[in-house]
Amino acid sequence: MKNTTGLSYVNKESNRLSFLSQTTEISTQAEKFCSNFYQKLLRIINTYIFDPLLQGSEPNIIQKTNKKGSLFWQVYDPITGERKNLVSEQEVREWLDNRYYDF
Repeated sequence: MKNTTGLSYVNKESNRLSFLSQTTEISTQAEKFCSNFYQKLLRIINTYIFDPLLQGSEPNIIQKTNKKGSLFWQVYDPITGERKNLVSEQEVREWLDNRYYDF
């Protein structure tokens, strides 16, 4: 007579370990999904709610250089959301003056 109880136990343990491995993999994937989801959600909330509140109403003006080496100014009005690239300081001054009179 063969002893099948030992083999049966080994097969059950092997199946249980395989199931646990699959369950662990699914759990890990779910954790990654939730982590990525919440990170993206926080980034969206920060970008569209907190940044505008903390930024205030002052215009942003940044002097930059293009690929050809020419200077330009990137201007942004947080109240209207207007963003422009201007090529001279005079244009920046005019833009600043006009942003209050265009309302």
